Amino acid sequence: MYKYLIIAMLLVGCAHNDMPSTGDISAERTASIAQIREQTTTFGGNIVSDDVVVTGRVTSSDSDGNFFRSLIVEDESGAIELRIKSYDLATLYPEGLLVSLHLRGCALGYDMGILQAGSKGEEYDYYAVDYLETTQSINRVIRRSTDVSPLTPRRCAIRDIGRADCGRLIRVDNLTLRHTTSIDTLEGMTLNDATWQGYALFFDEKGDSIAVYTSPDARFAKQSIASTPLSVTGIVQWCKYNGGEECPHLKMRYTSDYEEM
Repeated sequence: MYKYLIIAMLLVGCAHNDMPSTGDISAERTASIAQIREQTTTFGGNIVSDDVVVTGRVTSSDSDGNFFRSLIVEDESGAIELRIKSYDLATLYPEGLLVSLHLRGCALGYDMGILQAGSKGEEYDYYAVDYLETTQSINRVIRRSTDVSPLTPRRCAIRDIGRADCGRLIRVDNLTLRHTTSIDTLEGMTLNDATWQGYALFFDEKGDSIAVYTSPDARFAKQSIASTPLSVTGIVQWCKYNGGEECPHLKMRYTSDYEEM
């Protein structure tokens, strides 16, 4: 029933938001995401000049506020982030929706290890890849199907996570909190006072570490972090922990992306 409801919403959403019509996109793919990643070796916002089309399922969601103007699509080989200057993406492109991305004319680059596509940023911009802003440019790049089937997160040990996993949806189990930026130790706060907002560093049973970053705008930002071992699901990023050393990060989508073991 849920799947049919999503399909009905997609069809209504197309008419209401002037989005492209839905249909069969299975024959449109010309490359895997991993192949695009292998050919994108710089951060400089290179423009795609060929008719390159990748197909995959949406894994991100902005419904709980931890993702913003970001649509992440994953296939069997990797993941790509499309930067879109639009809101309520979870309604237009729900988790599990099969889409194709027509990348000709898009700029490609990386941020936090994630392959990005969008418009080319200005030379003075921090990001080499900027947002797709107009309805026309968004419709040109994204084609939607009516096939909705959320991906099962891949269970992964921290030590097995690599940079090629950036953008992919994974689950890591048996995580114990070791540090967080959400508390002020000078005020006498301890890990028992920790919330998700900001950076949180976890260790697994083998002593390997992974960080979780949560935006202050996320609905679950003020929720407490349990002291017991947790399972955390999220999108892989690779960046500095609280401005220090680089390590893998997870970015959750929903409150349900973490649970006590």
